[in-house]
Amino acid sequence: MRYILRFTIVLVCFLTPYVLEAQNAPSIEWQKCYGGTYTDGCQCMVRTEDGGYILCGSTNSHSGDVVGGHLGVYDDAWIVKIDSNGKLEWQKCLGGNFTEIAYSIIQCFDRGYLVVGLSNSHDGDIVRAIGDTGSTAIPWAAKLDSTGKLQWEKSLDGIVKPWFTGSAYTVIQTPDSNFIIGGEINGAEEGLINHGMFDAYIAKLSPSGVLLMQRAYGGDKDERVSSILQTTDGGYIFSGVTGSKNSGDVQGSTNSDLLHTWTVKLDQSFNIQWQKMLDGSQYGGDLPKIIHTKNHAFVVC
Repeated sequence: MRYILRFTIVLVCFLTPYVLEAQNAPSIEWQKCYGGTYTDGCQCMVRTEDGGYILCGSTNSHSGDVVGGHLGVYDDAWIVKIDSNGKLEWQKCLGGNFTEIAYSIIQCFDRGYLVVGLSNSHDGDIVRAIGDTGSTAIPWAAKLDSTGKLQWEKSLDGIVKPWFTGSAYTVIQTPDSNFIIGGEINGAEEGLINHGMFDAYIAKLSPSGVLLMQRAYGGDKDERVSSILQTTDGGYIFSGVTGSKNSGDVQGSTNSDLLHTWTVKLDQSFNIQWQKMLDGSQYGGDLPKIIHTKNHAFVVC
């Protein structure tokens, strides 16, 4: 029940008017609960071009609003499309024999959707690399058309070393229609060097899901990417957290016992151009978001 209520709260917040008089409490326009008899959770919601919303998360249900789940005791990634009044238009379960969770979703230029998260499965909707026989979580992406039909999915897993683990937490589509995915990984792999524990992870996928480029960044502790943008010079900037102290790629931290907000500017080839550390004692290691400002600066919050 806790997770079903979370769906409701998110919808109410996004439908609150942008400008409110301080003395007037906002009124609820509508509220809905989506789910079945077990645990259903929402991780992300964005507005769609038709004025409705697309939500993603996970479900352990096989009843109620949840149709097409992979029967078992583990979660499926769950995508839910609703109209502007909260009416359920369609829903999609993606998964296999183990756990899938969708952490972020965007609407694409073709009006379909790209969802990212983690996958543990080797069957059902999930295809993993030949030689990867582990059941660990890996970064994962799936492309849906505008009606929720699965077009392709991509497991960003270890081909050489099956203990490669991680997750994807954020995604953008760039003007050339490619996708840039951010998250975390733990494990060395072809083209990737593990710096310590979990590293910040960036991957570039083509519109059809082909892996074009990937890179890991980190020090001797944990790093994670939680937000990413493309910059006007064609490079990228990401924000996330780090627990490392002046080791590997991480420079400028003052206290290795705390998570720091970490912002890194990359060129078009994913090379680091500069980085900025915000003291973890002040920001507490929350997962930050980064946004553009009108004068081409950035705000991390």
